[in-house]
Amino acid sequence: MSVSFYIKNKKKIFGYEKVITVREAIDLFREYKLSIYNNDLDADDFNAEKFYNTSIENWQENYNCILFGVEGKSARGFEFSYNTKKNSYVIREFTPATENDWFIVLNYMKALTEKLGSKITSDERKEFTSENIKNFDYKKNIKSGIKAISDILNKENEKDVNADYIYGIKRPVAFNKEIIERIVKSNDEIKEFSKFCEDIQYI
Repeated sequence: MSVSFYIKNKKKIFGYEKVITVREAIDLFREYKLSIYNNDLDADDFNAEKFYNTSIENWQENYNCILFGVEGKSARGFEFSYNTKKNSYVIREFTPATENDWFIVLNYMKALTEKLGSKITSDERKEFTSENIKNFDYKKNIKSGIKAISDILNKENEKDVNADYIYGIKRPVAFNKEIIERIVKSNDEIKEFSKFCEDIQYI
């Protein structure tokens, strides 16, 4: 489960602006330092100059997307890619993601939208601007994801299902009935879920 947002590239007289590079995508976000979690930057044969100067469009030919996050804050991160058919940048956030994940991705979309002068369109076809993207109801999205996990673990016809998993930036997160029940019955299920996921990423 996830939700995707599309941000149109800036139009020129003929066509569209050049697609930004990996380095430009990282430098765009000045509030926090973005890290990449789906590429081995420490590999012996890693060519940093080539990697960071490659456009998002060309880089994803082999990797589909970049998984961005902020070390020490992100639990699931967000996926960043470019859709050549729509001439749009695509930002995909997982459901459920943590509060910090949403705080980071909404701020990143704000920065990208300001750079491009474009609107943001969700996969539900709702439009947002750089001014109101922070009003996106991410709490509803997190709650729906928590409920989906709870439903999977509590289905009567699936008594053999003992755990459900979601992926994190460093390691998967496993939920059993006791854990999800504790989260749902807490005073603030979003904060409880967020803390649980973050604690596992930063053991």
